[in-house]
Amino acid sequence: MKKEILFIIENLRGGGAEKVLLDLLKRFDYTLYHVSLLVGYPEGVYKNDIPKEVELIFLYKENHTFCRKAFRYYKKYGGFSYMLKYQLQKRIKASYDVIISFLEGRALLLHSLIKDKGEMNITWVHSDLSTYHWTAATFPNLSAEKACYAAMDKIVFVSHQAMNNFADVFDVSVPVVCIYNIIDTEHIRALAAKEDISYPCFTVTTMGTLNRVKAFDKLVYVSKHFCDAGYSIHFQIIGEGENEKQLRKLCEDLGMQHQISFLGFMENPYPYVKSSDIYVSTSLSEGFSLVIGEAMGLGVPVVATHTAGAIELLDGGQCGVLTEHDVEAIYEGIKKLVDDKELRQRYAEKAVRRSEVFAVDKIMRQVYGLFD
Repeated sequence: MKKEILFIIENLRGGGAEKVLLDLLKRFDYTLYHVSLLVGYPEGVYKNDIPKEVELIFLYKENHTFCRKAFRYYKKYGGFSYMLKYQLQKRIKASYDVIISFLEGRALLLHSLIKDKGEMNITWVHSDLSTYHWTAATFPNLSAEKACYAAMDKIVFVSHQAMNNFADVFDVSVPVVCIYNIIDTEHIRALAAKEDISYPCFTVTTMGTLNRVKAFDKLVYVSKHFCDAGYSIHFQIIGEGENEKQLRKLCEDLGMQHQISFLGFMENPYPYVKSSDIYVSTSLSEGFSLVIGEAMGLGVPVVATHTAGAIELLDGGQCGVLTEHDVEAIYEGIKKLVDDKELRQRYAEKAVRRSEVFAVDKIMRQVYGLFD
């Protein structure tokens, strides 16, 4: 008999955790597991990419506004979560062998309301909550969030440092394990080969949701530094988000609109990443930066600010340049590679070797091991 697995995530937008979940579901052994996926509402670029074997369940089928109102009601009134419980009872089965909330925040909250329906309850943490406690906006207080984690049987972290830092925020006696995100390097390289991109000058690329935590505004100031120093460098940002308008205005205010391109969301960004001279991450916080790992697998040298994910991915700076978070430090880190072609090549070679630790088969064995 197949094991019944239920995954929970809020939406299927183009975020890193959503992509990781999609990669995981594509590689599940459906001869051994029947997998269901509970999503808050039918919205997101990944909705049509879910494998056909997965039973897709929407908490609110028609208008996701109701879903958001229910979450806001919980945040305001705490324990009065009957709006969400009512919908959950209508949508899901009586019991599952394993229930997995695949993201902190609202997915964890939903999970806590149906934990009695799981023989085993597992939650995934993708962020370093000690440096970026974004999930505080979901819960009425820290105690309510802590109670959700304490009710789990296992907590999975995507980096060891994020796992260690978690104890600084939540003191819970729940078994923990670190499982890296899947990075299918062979598939990424195949996608990268689908288009031949040629840049007219030295090109620096970054990718992610255009929000505060990615700190892309710092890259705009960095580009100004290079321009003032007489360098001919083009910067490009792949992704979309609520901060795009402000970032474009900042570019115009600094006169950098011709040195920085906004490429938007791309289904296949890898040809653009592969053809770049450097990949840069300016994030304030990362549990595990999927795009840094992907750039490494493509042999692109990386410059990244100190975050839990970047430190671990770059092996403490052995496989790429780590910098502090201020503009001057990021500028100097990038300049170090811009000025030294041999150093770029050495980091590129080390990055490719390092990316082998994210191999698909290895990660899937660890995931299946959770259910034993």
